[in-house]
Amino acid sequence: MKFPMKGTALALSTLLGAMVSAHAQSNVSIYGILDASVSYAKAAQSKTALRSGDLLAQRLGFRGSEDLGSGLKASFMLEAGVSVDNGTGSATNTNNQASGGTAAGALTFNRQSWVGLEGAWGALRLGRTFNPTYRQYIDFDPFGGGGLGASQAAQSSLATYGYNPWAVGLRHSNAVEYSLPAKGALTGQFMYAMGENASNATTTINGTPTDISSDGNYLAGRLAYKFGQAQIGFAAGQMKNAAKKNVDEYVLGGKYAFGDVVLMGMYSHSKEGIGTKQNGWLVGGTMRRNAMAYSLSLSGSQTKNSSGASIGKSQKMAALARYHLSKRSSVYLLGVYTRNSDGANQVPLFALTPADTAPNQNARAISVGLTHVF
Repeated sequence: MKFPMKGTALALSTLLGAMVSAHAQSNVSIYGILDASVSYAKAAQSKTALRSGDLLAQRLGFRGSEDLGSGLKASFMLEAGVSVDNGTGSATNTNNQASGGTAAGALTFNRQSWVGLEGAWGALRLGRTFNPTYRQYIDFDPFGGGGLGASQAAQSSLATYGYNPWAVGLRHSNAVEYSLPAKGALTGQFMYAMGENASNATTTINGTPTDISSDGNYLAGRLAYKFGQAQIGFAAGQMKNAAKKNVDEYVLGGKYAFGDVVLMGMYSHSKEGIGTKQNGWLVGGTMRRNAMAYSLSLSGSQTKNSSGASIGKSQKMAALARYHLSKRSSVYLLGVYTRNSDGANQVPLFALTPADTAPNQNARAISVGLTHVF
């Protein structure tokens, strides 16, 4: 059987065009950040180490989207924390509770792992991602809420880094998140995450059988509004926890840009139902001049018990000078000093542990590092 040449050519052209069009409608990319530094930290004990993430949180990620037509897109992200100094993965948590903590070791997509839909109406994501209150610390902290320079407000928060050793307060698993459309002056996120406990789950607290079926459930929201060169944002969230009678957090932040300088400020309040409260604050800014970038912040926190007595007060100063070798690579010098009183023993984030210091012992750290973004 013979096929007309013109018909065959037309069919092949149509098929190839359809394949190219389909390929153009979807994309997948690999990205990451590597940050390694030589760090010296001192409190009651001193430590010299080759560390990861003193400035930027290191990560390896995959993200992609598919155009479904009519303005609708399917999207996904898989993002893993990785330590450059030893190649291990970062810790994660499966159920937003201490029982779901997984220690650092094998590579896991602990930072973000979600699939979703996006359109003119906003974005819906299912999986694990940053929660709304921690997004405030990211947006209104000159150091992005992480590394040695992370604000003392975030580090001392009862609901963020201080929630438990697995840092449940940064991201939540088993979450449903809705984000407002990215276009326009108003943006925001709303999240509900599940602890996934059985309805009859109980444990013994102070000798009394206690219902923990809601433990690990989380509800939060955030709104940010940009006008001109200024932006303000507010976030609130609650983590269900029977032992602490729930943990609440509120974060208010603002920033203003003029020229190469961005000024930032933030206030936070977290509390447990058993009566413990913590207030935090930050003032700081960033400046970029050609290849040089600078960041400076002053932050503090005070924790009080149920009787209103101060049980920990800390102030922190962080300063950074960073030189961009290219769009992707940079070198930096970062210094941090933490002052403790009222029994506090806070240390530069991850450089030391509370066991390396003592109540009212001041702490300091300095890092010289190299970053690469791809």
